[in-house]
Amino acid sequence: MNAYDRSECLPETRVDILRFIEDWASDTSIEQSVLWLHGLAGAGKSALSTTLAERLRAAGRLGTFFF
Repeated sequence: MNAYDRSECLPETRVDILRFIEDWASDTSIEQSVLWLHGLAGAGKSALSTTLAERLRAAGRLGTFFF
């Protein structure tokens, strides 16, 4: 799947969940290496994942999502 074809979250939306996931991804003391994001179809899971993957890429960090 081409990341350039994926939509990101709109600016200033999903701020709390994005912050929670970014904090989780940055916390090296957490032993859990998988975060399961779930919700109804159309809830924005793919947009969240795309936004986070782009932010991690921009920060020089590895991350992935699949669905």
